[in-house]
Amino acid sequence: MSSAFISYSTKDEELAKKLYSLTSMAGIEMFLAGISIEPGSKWTDVIFEKLDKADWVSFWHQKRL
Repeated sequence: MSSAFISYSTKDEELAKKLYSLTSMAGIEMFLAGISIEPGSKWTDVIFEKLDKADWVSFWHQKRL
């Protein structure tokens, strides 16, 4: 199964969560830090591990005018 890592600014969290939801329904294993990391985990370690193992990486940043 393919896996994807979503990198996003906290300002774009709502958009990232929508992407997570839609792609998860399509059967792609998704990683979104705010949802995927268990409470009490070392965030940095988990993020780098998942980033290294991901088949796809998506970066989200919206320029606000």
